[in-house]
Amino acid sequence: MKKGTLILLLILFGFAMTACAEETATTSTERSESSTSVAATMTDQALVERAHNALQLSNLSALTEASPALLIPQTISVSEGGIGSPFIVPILWEIDHPEIITAEGIIHQPDHETGDVTVTLTATITSGSATQVKVFTATVLALPGSDDFNYNALSFPSFSAINPVRYLEQDPMGNDTNGWQDFGLSGEIKTHPWARTTYTYQMYSYFLRNNLQELFAGVTLPQEVDDLPEWFADLQGDGHRILWFSMGTLPTAITLTATESIVATNGIQTFLRAEYEITVNNDQQQWIIYFMDVEGVFSSYAIRVNEMYDQVKSTTDFMVQTYQLKVNEGE
Repeated sequence: MKKGTLILLLILFGFAMTACAEETATTSTERSESSTSVAATMTDQALVERAHNALQLSNLSALTEASPALLIPQTISVSEGGIGSPFIVPILWEIDHPEIITAEGIIHQPDHETGDVTVTLTATITSGSATQVKVFTATVLALPGSDDFNYNALSFPSFSAINPVRYLEQDPMGNDTNGWQDFGLSGEIKTHPWARTTYTYQMYSYFLRNNLQELFAGVTLPQEVDDLPEWFADLQGDGHRILWFSMGTLPTAITLTATESIVATNGIQTFLRAEYEITVNNDQQQWIIYFMDVEGVFSSYAIRVNEMYDQVKSTTDFMVQTYQLKVNEGE
């Protein structure tokens, strides 16, 4: 009886151990399968969406041949939360100007005549039956133009020849202080209505180049006076630089900082004031240039300012606003 009971207990114990082993094996298998890759449970659509969000290119603005080559990836790794092995999703690229940006990301600047080029890089991301497109836009700057214009061959009218000053008064010390100067085709401005001591502003005036178009033979000027400030700030052109050269300098950098319309006190003539910061070699300069249009002919009036910029601007605004039609010497 005791022997039979012992055998029965051994048999029951064996069944229990087998069941435990099977449960342990099943649980291990399930855990093993679940840790293989969470990404394996992601749909194709989820994969391409993750790849789309992760895909980026480096800075694409103002590219030149000196810029680093673009890194244009052909694949992108996608995983969920960093768990499991990543999926590798392929990317197919289309570049609308491969002569400017190659498939390898090499940058070739367009020539000066072509100008800056906008390049569209289109990435097509595919996984299974799912596809998404991502578009990048790059700007590649044109090569600088060769400045072969012969500025020294230009014949600029002299200050006295083109802008005869008629002094009307003298101060108590005998200094000429109040005069009129030609402005445009048929008008004048008062040059400086105060005594010479006010020139502590160190204001250098390059008065009007009457009939500005004559200085720009062979160069097409803008159609509207409002376009002149930007046109004169463009370092890539030749025509605008003639004006700077006529004022004694060729800038290596030009920044247009502000523009504003000013009406003369006669209520008739309107002027466009443009303010510039320029660099000549390593010298920083500030300039104020007034533009006017009389019957389709442009003129300009330029002031170089060394100090006290706001006071100089206020003074020159006042001078320009004194614009009036010319009168004969005897009148």
